[in-house]
Amino acid sequence: MATVTSTWGSAPRGVGSHLASTVSGRIAGSVSGGCVEAAVIEEGLEVLRTGQPKLLRYGVADETAFEVVGLACGGSIEVFVRVLQEPALRARLAAIDEDRASATAIVIDGISGVVGEAAQIFDDGSAWFDCMPEREGVLEELARRSLRGGRSERVEFEDDEARMMFVDVQLPAPQLIIVGAVHIAQALVKLAEQMSFRVTVIDPRSAFASAERFPSVDSLLVAQPIDALAGLKITRSTAIVTLTHDARFDEPALAAALRSDAFFIGALGGRSTSARRRERMSALGFGVGELDRIAAPIGLDIGARSPEEIALATMAQIIAARNSR
Repeated sequence: MATVTSTWGSAPRGVGSHLASTVSGRIAGSVSGGCVEAAVIEEGLEVLRTGQPKLLRYGVADETAFEVVGLACGGSIEVFVRVLQEPALRARLAAIDEDRASATAIVIDGISGVVGEAAQIFDDGSAWFDCMPEREGVLEELARRSLRGGRSERVEFEDDEARMMFVDVQLPAPQLIIVGAVHIAQALVKLAEQMSFRVTVIDPRSAFASAERFPSVDSLLVAQPIDALAGLKITRSTAIVTLTHDARFDEPALAAALRSDAFFIGALGGRSTSARRRERMSALGFGVGELDRIAAPIGLDIGARSPEEIALATMAQIIAARNSR
C-alpha cells in the first residue's frame, strides 16, 4: 500500500491518496495520476520482497519532468510504501462495509524496526495495534485526534526512535439524500454517482419516485421524507438536499437534517421563498446559527437556469463543502 503523506506545489493527488499493488501485478488507485506510478509500483515490489517499508520523495527537474521519476506538474510528493498486513486489511474493509470511520497512525520515519509500526482505531472505540506496547498510547491518541478532525495528516514527532507519523483517516463513503424526485433530482443523481456518492431519493409521490425515472439510484424510498429520514443513518459524510419546493415535504426534512451531523444541507427556492421558510423554521425554535447551515437558494451562483445546470451548481456546492472550501 502506497500512501501520499505530504505534497508541495501543484501535486496531482492529495494527502491520503492510495495506490495498492500485489506481487501478481494487480493495481488499484493512484498516488500521482500516472506521473510516478510505475516507479512506486517497482518500489512496492521491493517492499513486498523485503518487508521493509520505504518513505519516497518525488519532485520535478528539467531533465526528468516527463520521465517516470518526475512530476510534470511542477510539484512534489512524499509517498510511504508498506506491506498491508491481512488483519489490518480485514479490519479496514469491515469498517468500510459497515459505514464506520477509522484512522490508522503509522510511523513513517525513524529507526529501522520502528518504521511501519501502526495503530488502527475505529469510531466505535475498538482498536488494532501492530507496534511496541510503549508506542500504543501515542499512536492511538494521534489517530483519535485526526479522526475527530476528519482529515489525514502528517505529524512530526520529537522522538529518537519514531521521528514522524502519518495518520490515514478513512471516512464512510459520501452519501447524498435527495428529498423530491423531480427533474433536477434526475440530473443530480447522475452527477453524484460520478462523484462516488451513494444516493438515496425520497418522495411520497409514486409517480415521481419510480424506477423508470431513477433506474440507477442506490435507494428509492416512496415515503414521507420525515419518516424516511428517521430510518436512515446520517453521518458527517452525508449531504441532504430538498428539491420539492413544497413546504409540506421540505421543511420537516430540513428540520430533521438540522438535528443531524450532515456536512451539507441545501434547499431549492428563490430568495423570497428561502426567507419565508427561514421565518417559519425560526418560529419552530431553530436559531440563527442552525438556520445558517441551510444553503438556500441552493447551488453556486453560476447563472443556472435548466434542471441540469441547477444540478451542476448544487453538486459543485456540495463538493466545495466537503472539501471545506
